[in-house]
Amino acid sequence: MILRFALALFLAALTGPVHALSCMAPDVVWLYQHIKEDEADYLLVKGKVILTELPNYAEPAGMRQTVAFTMARAVGQALSVSGFDAPFDRPITIRSSCAGSWCGAPEGLSEDRHFFALRMEGDRLVLERGPCGGLVERWSEEEEARLLNCHLNGECELKGF
Repeated sequence: MILRFALALFLAALTGPVHALSCMAPDVVWLYQHIKEDEADYLLVKGKVILTELPNYAEPAGMRQTVAFTMARAVGQALSVSGFDAPFDRPITIRSSCAGSWCGAPEGLSEDRHFFALRMEGDRLVLERGPCGGLVERWSEEEEARLLNCHLNGECELKGF
């Protein structure tokens, strides 16, 4: 009985790393379709996120969910009916969640351009970050072409599907 209990605890401890490896492969078309189908209102932006304060994480205990809020500024171009042609420069809130020791850190978003979906919550714009990245995808010319083909022409082919 004790051996079974110890084995169950051991297997439960391994589920965190296994879960972390189960994240979907990044796909900007999936991101676009996800925000279109969600009941919430979103803005899709191509650009950078500049942190205006350092993240404030509480150390997660075990597998408890931890959430941190960080203030930042998003700079780039928002998606309009004709493409990424709407200048964008606004303050945002980054909501980072952690499960165990795997966090959706806001760091690194200012180094390169990204696509990111900002959910409108009243007068705030919120960027969700989670252990698998959240609603952020790395920018490239190829990915922008795929996203715009989906947005403008309705040809929404997902990678690897």
